[in-house]
Amino acid sequence: MSKRLLMIFLMVAAAVVYYLYEPTADSFYPRCVFLSLTGYECAGCGMQRAIHSLLHLDIKSAIGYNAYFVALLPVAGLMSAAFVLRRRLPRLYDFLFSSVFLCAIGIGALLWWVARNVWGW
Repeated sequence: MSKRLLMIFLMVAAAVVYYLYEPTADSFYPRCVFLSLTGYECAGCGMQRAIHSLLHLDIKSAIGYNAYFVALLPVAGLMSAAFVLRRRLPRLYDFLFSSVFLCAIGIGALLWWVARNVWGW
């Protein structure tokens, strides 16, 4: 089995689990260690609930759980396409995987982390 097929299989399996089992109701999902230790949400808190909501086409709830994650999904899709098509679209690939662009995403995550704890987003 190729690595690509294995990755697709694992992603589909994860999507099925997230679709069938709600993160707030089922205890087998991992809990945020940062939240447990500090009482503050990390930049990724709410992603599991957001994925569950998106799979049920409930975009409003998904944004409420983790707006930054939802906003980055189109970027992740574009990055995936650029990776697959990197030989055909080398300039797009170089831009999306440049240190400047990746640092901007990281800085956005840090700003989201602070904003959600200061203003309760």
